[in-house]
Amino acid sequence: MLKKITVEIITFMIILLFLYTGMSKIIDFDDSKFQMQQSVAISQYAGLLAVALPFTELLVAVFLFMPKTKKLGLIISTILMIIFTLYVVYMLTYFSNFERPCSCGGIMKKMSWVQHLYFNITFTILCFVALYFNRTNRKIEVISDGNIIE
Repeated sequence: MLKKITVEIITFMIILLFLYTGMSKIIDFDDSKFQMQQSVAISQYAGLLAVALPFTELLVAVFLFMPKTKKLGLIISTILMIIFTLYVVYMLTYFSNFERPCSCGGIMKKMSWVQHLYFNITFTILCFVALYFNRTNRKIEVISDGNIIE
């Protein structure tokens, strides 16, 4: 039961994160695209990423919300958080004088590189925990006639 509650809380946090970041990139599309164009690591893909990232973040939030696609949403969330974290590590290592760590809006754009790194690491760990608990949370019941219900 505790694993199920943990998965639900973490999933809710990830949904909020991706809804927030996806919507902020859409609402402030021009600034988001501009910030991506300024990044040495991703500038040549800025146009594509400016559209694909918010769409992907919102789609993942929808996946996480629906029980049938929650596992896929957790897998994609984990992959995205690993990629975002590696990007911050790369930028922090080689281009720490770059003004903003990401094109995220609101409070997140006020974070320093190091704060963003810790934030991403935290959410990456949370994604792994939710994915692991979701996998091990399956309760198998055997009823008297031998049928298995998951």
